[in-house]
Amino acid sequence: YGQEFRAALQEERAARELLKAKRQEMDSVQSTMSRLNNAISVGDIDGKIRNMEHMIQHETLPLKEEKQLIRQIKQLKQTRGELSTIIAKQDQSQSLDDKESIEEQTKRLQLLRKELDVLRNNVLKAETITKAAKKKSDEESNQLSKVMARYKAADDTRQEAFVKLQILRRQLHEKV
Repeated sequence: YGQEFRAALQEERAARELLKAKRQEMDSVQSTMSRLNNAISVGDIDGKIRNMEHMIQHETLPLKEEKQLIRQIKQLKQTRGELSTIIAKQDQSQSLDDKESIEEQTKRLQLLRKELDVLRNNVLKAETITKAAKKKSDEESNQLSKVMARYKAADDTRQEAFVKLQILRRQLHEKV
C-alpha cells in the first residue's frame, strides 16, 4: 500500500501542477483583457496620463492621493510601452478591432474557466484517492507494528523458555 500511496500522491501533485498552469494562463488572459478594457490605444493612455498630470499640477490634493496618481501614471506609462511594443510587432496593415479582441478573450476566458473546473475536479478526485491510499497505508503500517510487537513478545518468551530449559538441563545433569 505504500507504493499505491506514493503513486496517488504523485498523481495529485501532477493534477495540482496542471491546475496551477491553467490558473496562470487564465491570469494572463484576464490581464490582457483588463489592458484592452482600460486602454484601447496609445492615444487613450496618453490622454489619461495628461489628465492625471494636470490634476497633480493644478489641483490641491492630499499627499496620499497625489502619490496614488503618480503610481498610476507610472503604471500607465509602462502599459503604454507594452502596448506600443505589441502594436509594433503586429503587421502594420492589419488593424485591430478591439471589440472583437475583447470578445475573443472573453470566450477564451470562459473556455479556460471550464477547463479550470475540470482540473479542480481532477484535483479533488486525486485528493480523495490519495487520502484513501494513505488511510490504507496507515492501517497496514499499524497492523504491521502490532504483528511486530507480538513477534517480539513471542520471541522474548521463547528466549526466556530456552534459558529456563538450559537451567533445568544443568540441574538434571548435576543430580545425575
